[in-house]
Amino acid sequence: MSPSTTAGAAEIQVKLTIEACPMRSRIVEDVAAAAVRAEGVTTAEVDLHVMSPEERAALKEQLRAGGGRTNPSRTRTP
Repeated sequence: MSPSTTAGAAEIQVKLTIEACPMRSRIVEDVAAAAVRAEGVTTAEVDLHVMSPEERAALKEQLRAGGGRTNPSRTRTP
């Protein structure tokens, strides 16, 4: 996501993982609503794009690496 602002108008670019994302409209609504809550922002325009196969592969790899985090619901305690 990359934001820019001009005189209170925010322009935000968001990349979806797939073209047919079922959350497409919800993402636009949520991002625009969050943007106008920022100081100095009065309007927001969300511009959607779609990740390339290479970008999706890099994201998958990053998420699989996990950064050392674990899911607490899957952690067993003795």
